[in-house]
Amino acid sequence: MSLMATPLMHCVGFSAAGVSHTRRDAPSAPPAGRTALGRFPLAARPASRGLIDVRRARLSTRAARTVAPVEWRDQWMKLTEEKVKSILPEEAMRMVTAGEAVLVDVRKPEDYEQSHAQDSVSVPLFRAVNPLKTDLKGMLKFAVYAVNGVGAVEANPDFEDEVAAVSGDKAAIFYCEAGGMLEPTPNFMYGRESRSLKAAYKVLVDERVKTVYHLSGGLFQWYKDGFEFTGEYNTANVGRTPNSAAVGTYDDKKKQ
Repeated sequence: MSLMATPLMHCVGFSAAGVSHTRRDAPSAPPAGRTALGRFPLAARPASRGLIDVRRARLSTRAARTVAPVEWRDQWMKLTEEKVKSILPEEAMRMVTAGEAVLVDVRKPEDYEQSHAQDSVSVPLFRAVNPLKTDLKGMLKFAVYAVNGVGAVEANPDFEDEVAAVSGDKAAIFYCEAGGMLEPTPNFMYGRESRSLKAAYKVLVDERVKTVYHLSGGLFQWYKDGFEFTGEYNTANVGRTPNSAAVGTYDDKKKQ
């Protein structure tokens, strides 16, 4: 074999046995996540930027709608730390008459329509569930309550806005049926929760109303103390609250 053929032999790659073969570089491994054909598996294919943004937006919206409820114990601690006062009807009436505060009824609208403290305004903490304007959870709740002959309610999403609108630069005094209480007792370490106290907590955290008060004893105490009503007050409503025992005691005293 001539010397002229040597470069060609190296190029073609003759083996020791004289059989030729073509040199090829070893195939490189496919990038991580790709198949041998150079494609990503369907589940591993990167999403487009637009799709990622849409998914993030959906997650943010769901997170905004789903707010973990605050336990009563934590609400009570906030109310006591901020020294929210429970005032008697006499003091509440004085503040309302002097233009220093607004008396806010947080009960259901139908209860307010039946009777309410004179000069109070209605801003319900809860509203009736509308099955046509709620999510799946609300629809299920509506169905379960309807089977038992009870109207389902849900938190009023505009509560803080409505209170801020009616209060303006005045203080807000919240009342419900029986009032609840902040003072701890041997049986109630964190007082007694009520709609009016929960309303006070929500508005306190919202920070748009300058001062928040709670009407001690609720509307029933207003009734017992002889302050004026719009409509006829039904004491049977108090029987549906934790303070129902107080109703019987008061009625017994009236009969004596």
